[in-house]
Amino acid sequence: AFALTLMVSVNAQIKTPAPSPAAKIEQVVGLTDVSIDYSRPAMRGRTIFGDLVPYGKVWRTGANGATKLTFSDPVTIGGKTLPAGSYGLFTIPGATEWTVIINTNSKGWGSFEYKEAEDLVRLKVAPETTGSTTETFSIGIEAITAQTAIIYLKWGKTKVNIPISTDIRPAVRAQIEAASAAATVNPNMYQSAATFYLELDNDYNKALV
Repeated sequence: AFALTLMVSVNAQIKTPAPSPAAKIEQVVGLTDVSIDYSRPAMRGRTIFGDLVPYGKVWRTGANGATKLTFSDPVTIGGKTLPAGSYGLFTIPGATEWTVIINTNSKGWGSFEYKEAEDLVRLKVAPETTGSTTETFSIGIEAITAQTAIIYLKWGKTKVNIPISTDIRPAVRAQIEAASAAATVNPNMYQSAATFYLELDNDYNKALV
């Protein structure tokens, strides 16, 4: 009995590589911290979309637990503004059209706990065919500007783009007003303020002032 207990204890301590390792990416978009937690399955010679990942069914968009998006400030996706917080990212793949879903449940296992009633955004997007093959499922953020970015999904020869945006103007205006009202004003503030009003706020009168 002691030997059996010892063997079970030793086996419980063995750690092996996960077939779909966890990953996290972080990126600042405008003034917003964006982070994405997900797991990365590999092709391993399999046909992915339309086979391993069926068309027309809700997919966890990765492996293991639900893929989680976290935003430090409000962001707009699919025409809807979401408050700061964490959300689940699900998708419904299709041969010519995908449905991207932003859901309130970011803590479930896979898509087993997914409920359509908890959807906040449903966005239709057309998948792209890439020239190269992505062996391990990848999520990334690209095309970053002061107020916009694209979250992309890549696996096999398929790429799906999810546009996001964030309005930095109210926060920057408030900073300018506070800095202007300070007892001592940093001269560099005027240059920064003028650039903001000219290039991002399109308020040419304030930029001139």
